[in-house]
Amino acid sequence: MTEINSVTTLTRDGEVAIVTLNSPPVNALSGNVRDGLHEGFKQAIAKHPGMKYLGVKYSHSEVAEAANIVSTTAASNPDLVGVYAAETNNTEGAITGVREAGKEGKIHIVGYDTSDPIVQALHDGKLEGNIVQYPFGEGQMGVETLVKAVKGEDVPRNQSAPFVVADPDNVDTPKVQKYIYKLNC
Repeated sequence: MTEINSVTTLTRDGEVAIVTLNSPPVNALSGNVRDGLHEGFKQAIAKHPGMKYLGVKYSHSEVAEAANIVSTTAASNPDLVGVYAAETNNTEGAITGVREAGKEGKIHIVGYDTSDPIVQALHDGKLEGNIVQYPFGEGQMGVETLVKAVKGEDVPRNQSAPFVVADPDNVDTPKVQKYIYKLNC
């Protein structure tokens, strides 16, 4: 959470929610990854007694559904100050939902994963922070691990893929741009 704390302060009092998907895991690990994202968020929020955790809202990875969830959550929870949007479509939807609720600048969004609209939202200051994966590095690590395994060499059981936290101030830096995968070349 140190990297996340560098882009958003968790000193605001109010209510916070997670918007995520609840589709079946795409592989044996994806359910655990999703659970880890939620648990890490809950543990960080628990350290701030002025914040009330509203729980997880499921969007089925649909941008429109995520937007609807965020706008209705904002309408029914006037003290909503933050949304953690796990996954690309939920981040895009959260940005739209906050705009539709007329709460830009009042509800802060931290997203996960990237897309062209998410990068634009960072540029526009509509997204406070975004956790960006490194697909190229993940693929490279996978191939290197496979080669070692085929050669009979030891491979670490647990490996961590690198990530970076993007914010409006650093999104255009070479370090962050290295992590942002391009949908259009």
